[in-house]
Amino acid sequence: MQPSLHFLINNAAVAICPYAKTVDGYEMQFGVNHLGHFFLTFLLLDLLKHSAPSRVINLSSAAHAMGKIRFDDLNGEKDYHPVRAYAQSKLANVLFSRELAKKTEGNVCVGGNTDALNISIDTYTLLFYTLYTTLLFMSESQNNNN
Repeated sequence: MQPSLHFLINNAAVAICPYAKTVDGYEMQFGVNHLGHFFLTFLLLDLLKHSAPSRVINLSSAAHAMGKIRFDDLNGEKDYHPVRAYAQSKLANVLFSRELAKKTEGNVCVGGNTDALNISIDTYTLLFYTLYTTLLFMSESQNNNN
């Protein structure tokens, strides 16, 4: 039996922290909040496609609406502001999700929560119920095909 991956939930984040860099030299919030998700998804994309139907969920924040990708100072070395850096990283999440959805149309379903800071317990219950029922359906469907 080949390995399969039906769900990838990118949720790691740091928020509004003092200027720091990752071990790879990227601004900490951009590195953790976006580049980590981007790279992990890239590494697992073939497996996700092979495992279809599969889902990628990139959690973001409503702060993305305040964001602007500062290509001239992506690392914030010229003019760092923690809120601006956080918003930029969350905008990068949203843009990445949109592009990934286009590139994987029909193979991988991409979604995201754009207000992760205001999730209620009911929303978490609904999310896990949805994941559970989807996994159950996929398992039953796979058993029926074998």
